[in-house]
Formats: sequence, C-alpha cells, structure tokens
Amino acid sequence: MALHEQVRALLRTVIQREPPPFTSRVPARLERCETLGELGDLVFDIERYLLRSRRQRKLHEVMPLLREARELLGLGNTRVVGAGGEDLG
Repeated sequence: MALHEQVRALLRTVIQREPPPFTSRVPARLERCETLGELGDLVFDIERYLLRSRRQRKLHEVMPLLREARELLGLGNTRVVGAGGEDLG
C-alpha cells in the first residue's frame, strides 16, 4: 500500500472513532488531499481540533493513530499533551 493511502486509512479510522461536527469538512478534505504535505496539514488540524474541543473524547484511542500518521509523513513523533498535562501520544 502506498504511503499516501496508509496515512489516508489511518485518518479515516480517526474520523470514524471521533467524528467531527456535522458541519465539518474534514471527511471531504481528506478525500481531496493529493500530496503528503496536505495530509500532514490535515493531521495537525485534526489534532488541534480534538485537543481544543470541549466534548468528552476518546483521545487515548485516536492519538496513537495520529502519531503513526505523523511518523509515516516524516513529521516526527511530537508528543501531544492534554490540558491536564497527561501525555496523549
């Protein structure tokens, strides 16, 4: 499977487990991503949204998937810390 498709599959799983708001364009944006750079931007946008959202989330399920996507894209293994200081991946 091509790198592009591996990352796309990981992000689809994230979106299924933690659906964005009804008005979100994230699923359509994912399908329109043509470059690895666009996918990288989307990974960071999804992370930012999930961490800022006030809704109760299952971050421990999806943050490892986003970390794997970052690593596949060569964006490093940046550690993401939640508002309470806990390491989320």
